[in-house]
Amino acid sequence: MSDTKEFWDEMWSRMDDTGSDSNKLLLAEVNGIPPGRALEIGCGTGGNALWLAKQGWQVTALDFSTVAVDKARKSAASNGVDVDFVVGDASTYQPEGQFDLIATFYIQLFPEQRRQMLTWAVKALAPGGTLLFVSHDRSSSPPSGWSEADLLSLTTPEEIVAELPGLQVEHASQVCGATVVKAFRLA
Repeated sequence: MSDTKEFWDEMWSRMDDTGSDSNKLLLAEVNGIPPGRALEIGCGTGGNALWLAKQGWQVTALDFSTVAVDKARKSAASNGVDVDFVVGDASTYQPEGQFDLIATFYIQLFPEQRRQMLTWAVKALAPGGTLLFVSHDRSSSPPSGWSEADLLSLTTPEEIVAELPGLQVEHASQVCGATVVKAFRLA
């Protein structure tokens, strides 16, 4: 893992275009939520963003990597869906407007960067909106090749709950090696 744009551009340039699959946790967690405005933070090549758009969501999707966003845009065009893809830093991005759903999957930020991201995400969440946070959990084995410094980006459900002031937590748990937190803003 690395937090440089060059690292992520290189990583995504070596990977196949994988923008067609959506995360099973996303499917389970948004089931029953009526489509509205959605923001995906750390969209990679856009699989979740495309799935949300196909379900009727108006989607903005953010990633640090220009290469990943370029692949995501191509995938959206070939799938005939409209997604507003944005290249930016998750810890400093300030979205316009409010969102009914904000989702982040496996964007591994160091604690201060993660707190910054969650602070602006909470502010951007509409009344009645849902925030879904998924990351590698500290209690499971880290992905191969991670350095000691990279391990600082691992999370626990309790840490994430503490970083979501003003939100009502629906559930916070460790699921299959991941920290999964679903919270919402009261209307």
